[in-house]
Amino acid sequence: MKNKAIIILVLLLIVFSTLMAYGQDEEKIDMYDRQESIMQKFNDLLQMEKGVKRILEFINNNISLISEEKASQMINEFEDFQRNHLSSVEGKFYSNDQQMRIYKIYQNGFDLSKINNINEVNKLADQELKEFLIETRKSGYKVETAEGMFFPIIDYQFYQRYSPHLTTDMEEYINIMSVESKEVPAKDAALVIGWDEVLNRALSQEEFVIQYPDSIKIDNIKELYNKYLTFIFYGLNNTPLFTYDSKMIEAEARNIYSEMVKNKQSRNSSLLESLKDFLKLLETNNYKLTDEVKKYRQRAVEDILSIYSSPENNLKEIIAAMQTDINVLKENSNVQKIHESNYGDSTQLTQVLKITDIEIQFDALKGRSFTSNFRSHYTAGKSYPYYLDAAMGGQRGITVKDNFGIWHSFSYRVNIME
Repeated sequence: MKNKAIIILVLLLIVFSTLMAYGQDEEKIDMYDRQESIMQKFNDLLQMEKGVKRILEFINNNISLISEEKASQMINEFEDFQRNHLSSVEGKFYSNDQQMRIYKIYQNGFDLSKINNINEVNKLADQELKEFLIETRKSGYKVETAEGMFFPIIDYQFYQRYSPHLTTDMEEYINIMSVESKEVPAKDAALVIGWDEVLNRALSQEEFVIQYPDSIKIDNIKELYNKYLTFIFYGLNNTPLFTYDSKMIEAEARNIYSEMVKNKQSRNSSLLESLKDFLKLLETNNYKLTDEVKKYRQRAVEDILSIYSSPENNLKEIIAAMQTDINVLKENSNVQKIHESNYGDSTQLTQVLKITDIEIQFDALKGRSFTSNFRSHYTAGKSYPYYLDAAMGGQRGITVKDNFGIWHSFSYRVNIME
Protein backbone atom coordinates (compact mmCIF):
# COMPACT_ATOMS: atom_id res chain seq x y z
CA MET A 1 0.00 0.00 0.00
CA LYS A 2 2.84 2.33 0.89
CA ASN A 3 4.53 1.80 -2.52
CA LYS A 4 1.23 2.36 -4.28
CA ALA A 5 0.71 5.61 -2.41
CA ILE A 6 4.22 6.79 -3.34
CA ILE A 7 3.59 6.00 -7.02
CA ILE A 8 0.31 7.91 -6.97
CA LEU A 9 2.04 10.86 -5.27
CA VAL A 10 4.80 10.89 -7.91
CA LEU A 11 2.22 10.76 -10.72
CA LEU A 12 0.31 13.63 -9.15
CA LEU A 13 3.52 15.68 -8.90
CA ILE A 14 4.29 14.99 -12.57
CA VAL A 15 0.79 16.01 -13.62
CA PHE A 16 1.00 19.16 -11.45
CA SER A 17 4.41 20.10 -12.89
CA THR A 18 3.14 19.55 -16.41
CA LEU A 19 0.11 21.73 -15.77
CA MET A 20 2.32 24.44 -14.25
CA ALA A 21 4.69 24.38 -17.22
CA TYR A 22 1.75 24.47 -19.60
CA GLY A 23 0.32 27.38 -17.69
CA GLN A 24 3.63 29.23 -17.84
CA ASP A 25 3.88 28.60 -21.59
CA GLU A 26 0.34 29.86 -22.01
CA GLU A 27 1.23 32.92 -19.96
CA LYS A 28 4.30 33.56 -22.14
CA ILE A 29 2.20 33.22 -25.28
CA ASP A 30 -0.40 35.59 -23.86
CA MET A 31 2.32 38.11 -22.94
CA TYR A 32 3.86 37.87 -26.40
CA ASP A 33 0.48 38.31 -28.07
CA ARG A 34 -0.34 41.25 -25.80
CA GLN A 35 2.92 42.99 -26.66
CA GLU A 36 2.46 42.37 -30.37
CA SER A 37 -1.05 43.75 -30.14
CA ILE A 38 0.21 46.90 -28.39
CA MET A 39 2.90 47.44 -31.01
CA GLN A 40 0.43 46.91 -33.83
CA LYS A 41 -1.96 49.48 -32.37
CA PHE A 42 0.95 51.88 -31.91
CA ASN A 43 2.03 51.47 -35.54
CA ASP A 44 -1.57 51.98 -36.66
CA LEU A 45 -1.62 55.30 -34.79
CA LEU A 46 1.60 56.36 -36.51
CA GLN A 47 0.29 55.37 -39.94
CA MET A 48 -2.99 57.22 -39.39
CA GLU A 49 -1.01 60.23 -38.13
CA LYS A 50 -3.37 60.75 -35.21
CA GLY A 51 -1.20 63.55 -33.85
CA VAL A 52 1.50 63.76 -31.22
CA LYS A 53 -0.92 64.18 -28.30
CA ARG A 54 -2.80 60.96 -29.09
CA ILE A 55 0.40 59.00 -29.70
CA LEU A 56 2.00 60.19 -26.45
CA GLU A 57 -1.14 59.23 -24.55
CA PHE A 58 -0.85 55.72 -25.99
CA ILE A 59 2.87 55.49 -25.11
CA ASN A 60 2.24 56.64 -21.53
CA ASN A 61 -0.50 54.05 -21.05
CA ASN A 62 1.32 51.09 -22.59
CA ILE A 63 5.11 51.42 -22.37
CA SER A 64 5.23 49.68 -18.97
CA LEU A 65 3.37 46.67 -20.42
CA ILE A 66 6.01 45.72 -22.99
CA SER A 67 9.62 44.55 -22.90
CA GLU A 68 12.59 46.94 -22.88
CA GLU A 69 13.33 45.98 -26.49
CA LYS A 70 9.76 46.72 -27.59
CA ALA A 71 9.71 49.94 -25.56
CA SER A 72 12.95 51.06 -27.22
CA GLN A 73 11.47 50.29 -30.62
CA MET A 74 8.39 52.31 -29.69
CA ILE A 75 10.43 55.36 -28.63
CA ASN A 76 12.65 55.04 -31.71
CA GLU A 77 9.59 55.12 -33.97
CA PHE A 78 8.09 58.02 -32.04
CA GLU A 79 11.34 59.95 -32.55
CA ASP A 80 11.11 59.30 -36.31
CA PHE A 81 7.51 60.51 -36.20
CA GLN A 82 8.56 63.72 -34.43
CA ARG A 83 11.35 64.35 -36.95
CA ASN A 84 9.03 63.79 -39.89
CA HIS A 85 6.51 66.25 -38.48
CA LEU A 86 9.00 68.87 -37.39
CA SER A 87 8.51 70.87 -40.58
CA SER A 88 4.76 71.16 -39.96
CA VAL A 89 5.43 72.37 -36.41
CA GLU A 90 7.95 74.87 -37.78
CA GLY A 91 5.27 76.18 -40.14
CA LYS A 92 3.16 77.18 -37.15
CA PHE A 93 6.03 79.25 -35.81
CA TYR A 94 6.46 81.12 -39.08
CA SER A 95 2.81 81.94 -39.65
CA ASN A 96 0.38 84.60 -38.36
CA ASP A 97 3.10 86.91 -37.11
CA GLN A 98 4.02 84.33 -34.46
CA GLN A 99 7.67 85.39 -34.54
CA MET A 100 6.85 88.97 -33.70
CA ARG A 101 4.43 87.98 -30.94
CA ILE A 102 7.09 85.87 -29.22
CA TYR A 103 9.70 88.56 -29.68
CA LYS A 104 7.52 91.34 -28.24
CA ILE A 105 6.85 89.39 -25.07
CA TYR A 106 10.40 88.24 -24.46
CA GLN A 107 12.46 91.12 -25.86
CA ASN A 108 13.06 92.76 -22.45
CA GLY A 109 15.50 90.71 -20.39
CA PHE A 110 15.24 87.93 -22.92
CA ASP A 111 15.66 84.45 -21.44
CA LEU A 112 15.00 81.48 -23.69
CA SER A 113 14.36 79.22 -20.69
CA LYS A 114 11.21 81.22 -19.95
CA ILE A 115 9.70 80.21 -23.28
CA ASN A 116 10.35 76.56 -22.44
CA ASN A 117 9.07 76.75 -18.86
CA ILE A 118 5.35 75.97 -18.70
CA ASN A 119 4.99 77.76 -15.35
CA GLU A 120 6.44 80.92 -16.89
CA VAL A 121 4.34 80.55 -20.04
CA ASN A 122 1.20 80.26 -17.91
CA LYS A 123 1.77 83.86 -16.79
CA LEU A 124 1.34 85.21 -20.33
CA ALA A 125 -1.58 87.52 -20.99
CA ASP A 126 -1.68 86.47 -24.64
CA GLN A 127 -3.93 83.41 -24.27
CA GLU A 128 -3.47 82.19 -27.85
CA LEU A 129 0.34 82.34 -27.63
CA LYS A 130 0.25 80.70 -24.20
CA GLU A 131 -1.74 77.73 -25.50
CA PHE A 132 0.53 77.46 -28.53
CA LEU A 133 3.73 77.34 -26.46
CA ILE A 134 2.28 74.88 -23.93
CA GLU A 135 1.12 72.60 -26.74
CA THR A 136 4.62 72.75 -28.23
CA ARG A 137 6.17 71.63 -24.91
CA LYS A 138 3.60 68.90 -24.29
CA SER A 139 4.29 67.53 -27.79
CA GLY A 140 7.95 66.90 -26.96
CA TYR A 141 9.41 69.99 -28.65
CA LYS A 142 11.16 73.03 -27.23
CA VAL A 143 11.85 76.48 -28.64
CA GLU A 144 15.29 77.50 -29.88
CA THR A 145 16.52 80.71 -31.47
CA ALA A 146 19.21 81.60 -33.99
CA GLU A 147 19.71 84.44 -36.45
CA GLY A 148 16.83 86.30 -34.82
CA MET A 149 14.30 83.54 -35.46
CA PHE A 150 12.38 81.27 -33.08
CA PHE A 151 11.87 77.64 -34.09
CA PRO A 152 11.12 74.22 -32.53
CA ILE A 153 13.55 71.35 -31.94
CA ILE A 154 12.99 67.90 -30.44
CA ASP A 155 13.39 68.05 -26.66
CA TYR A 156 15.21 64.89 -25.63
CA GLN A 157 14.91 65.76 -21.95
CA PHE A 158 11.22 65.10 -22.54
CA TYR A 159 12.19 61.51 -23.48
CA GLN A 160 13.96 60.86 -20.18
CA ARG A 161 10.65 60.03 -18.51
CA TYR A 162 10.70 56.78 -20.51
CA SER A 163 14.28 55.78 -19.64
CA PRO A 164 13.34 53.26 -16.89
CA HIS A 165 11.51 51.19 -19.51
CA LEU A 166 14.26 51.17 -22.16
CA THR A 167 17.34 49.15 -23.04
CA THR A 168 20.69 50.46 -21.80
CA ASP A 169 21.80 51.69 -25.21
CA MET A 170 18.55 53.57 -25.84
CA GLU A 171 18.73 55.12 -22.39
CA GLU A 172 22.30 56.27 -23.07
CA TYR A 173 21.28 57.61 -26.49
CA ILE A 174 18.61 59.75 -24.83
CA ASN A 175 21.17 61.00 -22.28
CA ILE A 176 23.53 62.07 -25.09
CA MET A 177 20.78 63.75 -27.08
CA SER A 178 19.38 65.45 -23.96
CA VAL A 179 22.69 67.24 -23.56
CA GLU A 180 22.39 68.39 -27.19
CA SER A 181 18.84 69.70 -26.89
CA LYS A 182 19.42 71.30 -23.49
CA GLU A 183 22.27 73.39 -24.88
CA VAL A 184 22.82 73.30 -28.64
CA PRO A 185 26.53 73.36 -29.56
CA ALA A 186 26.40 76.01 -32.27
CA LYS A 187 24.39 79.00 -33.47
CA ASP A 188 24.93 81.40 -36.34
CA ALA A 189 27.97 79.41 -37.54
CA ALA A 190 29.69 79.81 -34.15
CA LEU A 191 30.27 77.50 -31.21
CA VAL A 192 28.25 78.47 -28.16
CA ILE A 193 29.85 75.86 -25.89
CA GLY A 194 33.48 75.74 -24.81
CA TRP A 195 36.20 73.63 -26.42
CA ASP A 196 36.26 71.44 -23.30
CA GLU A 197 32.53 70.74 -23.62
CA VAL A 198 32.95 69.96 -27.32
CA LEU A 199 35.62 67.39 -26.51
CA ASN A 200 33.72 65.87 -23.58
CA ARG A 201 30.59 65.42 -25.69
CA ALA A 202 32.61 63.80 -28.48
CA LEU A 203 34.17 61.37 -25.99
CA SER A 204 30.70 60.37 -24.73
CA GLN A 205 29.62 59.75 -28.32
CA GLU A 206 32.77 57.72 -29.00
CA GLU A 207 32.10 55.62 -25.91
CA PHE A 208 28.59 54.86 -27.16
CA VAL A 209 29.94 53.78 -30.55
CA ILE A 210 32.42 51.44 -28.83
CA GLN A 211 29.97 49.96 -26.34
CA TYR A 212 26.88 49.62 -28.53
CA PRO A 213 27.98 48.88 -32.12
CA ASP A 214 24.73 47.00 -32.82
CA SER A 215 22.38 49.58 -31.31
CA ILE A 216 19.42 50.77 -33.38
CA LYS A 217 20.76 54.29 -32.73
CA ILE A 218 24.37 53.65 -33.82
CA ASP A 219 24.01 55.55 -37.11
CA ASN A 220 22.49 58.57 -35.33
CA ILE A 221 25.36 58.74 -32.87
CA LYS A 222 27.97 58.22 -35.58
CA GLU A 223 26.50 61.13 -37.51
CA LEU A 224 26.59 63.30 -34.38
CA TYR A 225 30.15 62.14 -33.64
CA ASN A 226 31.21 63.09 -37.17
CA LYS A 227 29.88 66.61 -36.59
CA TYR A 228 31.82 66.95 -33.35
CA LEU A 229 35.03 65.68 -34.94
CA THR A 230 34.67 68.53 -37.42
CA PHE A 231 34.22 70.95 -34.51
CA ILE A 232 37.35 69.59 -32.82
CA PHE A 233 39.70 69.69 -35.81
CA TYR A 234 38.20 72.63 -37.73
CA GLY A 235 35.90 74.67 -35.52
CA LEU A 236 33.21 76.66 -37.33
CA ASN A 237 33.21 79.66 -39.66
CA ASN A 238 32.76 82.13 -36.81
CA THR A 239 34.72 80.05 -34.29
CA PRO A 240 37.61 78.60 -36.32
CA LEU A 241 40.20 76.41 -34.61
CA PHE A 242 42.90 78.41 -36.38
CA THR A 243 42.65 82.20 -36.64
CA TYR A 244 42.03 83.57 -40.12
CA ASP A 245 44.81 86.15 -39.99
CA SER A 246 47.78 84.51 -38.23
CA LYS A 247 46.75 80.88 -38.92
CA MET A 248 47.65 80.09 -35.31
CA ILE A 249 45.60 77.66 -33.24
CA GLU A 250 43.29 79.32 -30.73
CA ALA A 251 45.17 79.47 -27.42
CA GLU A 252 42.18 78.32 -25.37
CA ALA A 253 41.58 75.29 -27.57
CA ARG A 254 45.28 74.40 -27.53
CA ASN A 255 45.41 74.52 -23.72
CA ILE A 256 42.22 72.52 -23.26
CA TYR A 257 43.22 69.85 -25.79
CA SER A 258 46.64 69.47 -24.16
CA GLU A 259 45.12 69.17 -20.70
CA MET A 260 42.51 66.63 -21.81
CA VAL A 261 45.07 64.46 -23.57
CA LYS A 262 47.40 64.56 -20.56
CA ASN A 263 44.70 63.76 -17.99
CA LYS A 264 42.98 60.97 -19.92
CA GLN A 265 45.88 59.01 -21.36
CA SER A 266 44.62 55.79 -19.74
CA ARG A 267 41.32 56.06 -21.58
CA ASN A 268 40.86 53.80 -24.60
CA SER A 269 40.05 56.53 -27.10
CA SER A 270 41.05 56.76 -30.74
CA LEU A 271 40.01 60.41 -30.64
CA LEU A 272 42.42 61.25 -27.83
CA GLU A 273 45.21 59.30 -29.53
CA SER A 274 44.63 61.21 -32.74
CA LEU A 275 44.45 64.50 -30.87
CA LYS A 276 47.71 63.65 -29.10
CA ASP A 277 49.45 63.14 -32.47
CA PHE A 278 47.80 66.30 -33.77
CA LEU A 279 49.29 68.35 -30.91
CA LYS A 280 52.73 66.85 -31.46
CA LEU A 281 52.56 67.79 -35.13
CA LEU A 282 51.38 71.30 -34.22
CA GLU A 283 54.31 71.73 -31.86
CA THR A 284 56.78 70.99 -34.67
CA ASN A 285 54.91 73.53 -36.83
CA ASN A 286 54.89 76.24 -34.15
CA TYR A 287 51.14 75.67 -33.66
CA LYS A 288 50.41 77.11 -37.09
CA LEU A 289 48.08 75.80 -39.79
CA THR A 290 50.63 74.61 -42.33
CA ASP A 291 50.01 72.32 -45.30
CA GLU A 292 51.28 69.41 -43.21
CA VAL A 293 48.78 70.17 -40.45
CA LYS A 294 45.98 70.53 -43.01
CA LYS A 295 46.72 67.11 -44.47
CA TYR A 296 46.79 65.51 -41.04
CA ARG A 297 43.43 66.85 -39.94
CA GLN A 298 41.86 65.92 -43.27
CA ARG A 299 42.86 62.31 -42.63
CA ALA A 300 42.12 62.39 -38.90
CA VAL A 301 38.33 62.60 -39.12
CA GLU A 302 38.21 59.89 -41.77
CA ASP A 303 40.59 57.59 -39.88
CA ILE A 304 38.78 57.92 -36.54
CA LEU A 305 35.40 57.14 -38.09
CA SER A 306 36.76 54.19 -40.08
CA ILE A 307 37.90 52.48 -36.87
CA TYR A 308 34.29 52.10 -35.77
CA SER A 309 32.84 51.20 -39.15
CA SER A 310 31.92 47.66 -40.08
CA PRO A 311 34.20 46.32 -42.85
CA GLU A 312 31.17 44.70 -44.47
CA ASN A 313 29.24 47.99 -44.52
CA ASN A 314 32.26 49.89 -45.83
CA LEU A 315 32.67 47.42 -48.66
CA LYS A 316 28.98 47.58 -49.54
CA GLU A 317 29.08 51.39 -49.60
CA ILE A 318 32.19 51.44 -51.79
CA ILE A 319 30.75 48.88 -54.24
CA ALA A 320 27.48 50.83 -54.41
CA ALA A 321 29.36 54.09 -54.99
CA MET A 322 31.52 52.52 -57.72
CA GLN A 323 28.45 51.07 -59.45
CA THR A 324 26.78 54.48 -59.42
CA ASP A 325 29.88 56.01 -60.98
CA ILE A 326 29.96 53.31 -63.65
CA ASN A 327 26.35 54.20 -64.51
CA VAL A 328 27.30 57.90 -64.67
CA LEU A 329 30.10 57.09 -67.10
CA LYS A 330 27.81 55.01 -69.28
CA GLU A 331 25.20 57.74 -69.51
CA ASN A 332 27.46 60.77 -69.57
CA SER A 333 30.92 59.75 -70.76
CA ASN A 334 31.44 62.68 -73.17
CA VAL A 335 30.54 65.19 -70.50
CA GLN A 336 32.97 63.48 -68.11
CA LYS A 337 35.74 63.76 -70.71
CA ILE A 338 35.03 67.48 -71.15
CA HIS A 339 35.04 68.05 -67.38
CA GLU A 340 38.34 66.22 -67.02
CA SER A 341 39.90 68.01 -69.97
CA ASN A 342 38.90 71.46 -68.71
CA TYR A 343 39.32 71.06 -64.98
CA GLY A 344 41.30 67.87 -64.32
CA ASP A 345 44.50 69.79 -63.61
CA SER A 346 42.81 72.47 -61.51
CA THR A 347 44.42 73.27 -58.17
CA GLN A 348 41.18 74.77 -56.90
CA LEU A 349 39.96 72.48 -54.10
CA THR A 350 36.85 72.29 -51.96
CA GLN A 351 36.60 70.35 -48.74
CA VAL A 352 33.69 68.13 -47.74
CA LEU A 353 32.43 69.54 -44.45
CA LYS A 354 29.69 67.00 -43.87
CA ILE A 355 28.38 63.84 -45.50
CA THR A 356 25.52 61.59 -44.40
CA ASP A 357 23.06 59.24 -46.09
CA ILE A 358 20.91 62.24 -47.03
CA GLU A 359 23.17 65.29 -47.16
CA ILE A 360 26.51 66.65 -48.36
CA GLN A 361 28.16 70.04 -47.75
CA PHE A 362 31.22 71.68 -49.35
CA ASP A 363 33.23 74.53 -47.87
CA ALA A 364 33.24 76.30 -51.24
CA LEU A 365 29.54 76.96 -50.60
CA LYS A 366 29.38 77.58 -46.86
CA GLY A 367 25.90 77.41 -45.44
CA ARG A 368 24.50 75.37 -48.35
CA SER A 369 23.84 71.65 -48.32
CA PHE A 370 22.64 69.26 -51.02
CA THR A 371 20.15 66.49 -50.38
CA SER A 372 21.90 63.47 -51.87
CA ASN A 373 23.45 60.21 -50.70
CA PHE A 374 27.10 60.37 -51.73
CA ARG A 375 28.65 58.19 -49.00
CA SER A 376 31.96 56.66 -50.17
CA HIS A 377 31.90 58.91 -53.25
CA TYR A 378 33.28 61.62 -50.96
CA THR A 379 34.99 61.60 -47.57
CA ALA A 380 34.40 64.14 -44.78
CA GLY A 381 37.43 66.37 -44.27
CA LYS A 382 38.95 65.53 -47.67
CA SER A 383 39.46 68.11 -50.45
CA TYR A 384 38.48 67.65 -54.11
CA PRO A 385 38.93 69.54 -57.40
CA TYR A 386 35.87 71.59 -58.28
CA TYR A 387 34.52 74.49 -60.29
CA LEU A 388 31.53 76.77 -59.91
CA ASP A 389 29.09 77.34 -62.72
CA ALA A 390 26.84 80.40 -63.05
CA ALA A 391 23.85 79.60 -65.26
CA MET A 392 21.06 81.88 -66.45
CA GLY A 393 18.93 83.68 -63.88
CA GLY A 394 19.19 82.42 -60.32
CA GLN A 395 20.32 78.92 -61.22
CA ARG A 396 23.84 78.00 -60.04
CA GLY A 397 25.92 74.86 -59.91
CA ILE A 398 29.04 73.33 -58.40
CA THR A 399 30.78 70.35 -60.01
CA VAL A 400 33.13 68.29 -57.84
CA LYS A 401 35.35 65.29 -58.65
CA ASP A 402 34.85 62.33 -56.29
CA ASN A 403 37.06 59.59 -54.81
CA PHE A 404 36.93 57.61 -58.06
CA GLY A 405 37.69 60.52 -60.40
CA ILE A 406 34.08 61.06 -61.50
CA TRP A 407 32.64 64.59 -61.69
CA HIS A 408 29.25 65.18 -60.03
CA SER A 409 27.19 68.34 -60.44
CA PHE A 410 25.01 69.87 -57.71
CA SER A 411 22.49 72.59 -58.54
CA TYR A 412 21.06 75.31 -56.34
CA ARG A 413 19.20 78.58 -56.69
CA VAL A 414 20.18 82.01 -55.41
CA ASN A 415 18.53 85.36 -55.19
CA ILE A 416 18.91 87.13 -58.53
CA MET A 417 20.60 89.97 -56.61
CA GLU A 418 23.34 87.74 -55.18
